[in-house]
Amino acid sequence: MPTPRKQAQLATRDSLLAAAGTLVARKGIAALSTRAVCEAAGFSQGAFYSNFDNMDALLLALMQRQLAAEIDQLNALLATHDAGNLAGLNQALAAHFAQLAADGDLSLLSVELQVHALRDPAFAARYDATRHAYLDALGGIIGAILSRHDLRPALPLRDLARGLHALWTGLAVQSAADASLSSERMLLAFFMALADGRTILEQPGHADQRDATLSAS
Repeated sequence: MPTPRKQAQLATRDSLLAAAGTLVARKGIAALSTRAVCEAAGFSQGAFYSNFDNMDALLLALMQRQLAAEIDQLNALLATHDAGNLAGLNQALAAHFAQLAADGDLSLLSVELQVHALRDPAFAARYDATRHAYLDALGGIIGAILSRHDLRPALPLRDLARGLHALWTGLAVQSAADASLSSERMLLAFFMALADGRTILEQPGHADQRDATLSAS
């Protein structure tokens, strides 16, 4: 069990990460500073450097926390869902990722981190290592779903994971500009097309369900 001092340090770290995430989503990484994060969290700059070597270390920790939470949420969703109801699972996954896309702070943070990695080679190396671990975990979840239903992936699992991540973060940006865009419908179509040469629902007993599922979304 963590000591009171360790618990206080973890609480300080969490507060700094939460403040940084809000600032990034609202103002962008370019406007981020140690002073701004500390003022938003209510701590001194000494508290910042007791937890992070620099701003890139904080951003990397922020990314790791976000991606780990996403994987945990997906595993929880799969654990509580009827394994035999693939149509229902597709809808649950589409709703889950549509909700992520609708979370403006979360989606903008993800986009900001990607753009920062493109502009900063030093940050990109550490960003890519964390992102690849996330894509492998997400691809593993996709692969487990397909294997459970005797389906082959249409692409390598990491490519499917990369496409899914790009889709929901892209939808977050596009939805802000076009209120008529149905993120859940587009995500449902993605999950229904993961298998090689056929949609996931095109199995015995599911062919008619495909059109009904899309029409209802």
